[in-house]
Amino acid sequence: MQVRFVNIPQESYEHWVGQQGKRRHIVTLLAKRITAHQISRLSR
Repeated sequence: MQVRFVNIPQESYEHWVGQQGKRRHIVTLLAKRITAHQISRLSR
């Protein structure tokens, strides 16, 4: 798994969400170790 982080302006995020037609969520994970399995559970 590869993860990439990019900062975007709030206005750009809101525009992107509006174009998707679905609700979107921002998830913050705090842990010393996070497995791919744990991340995959978020999308179920």
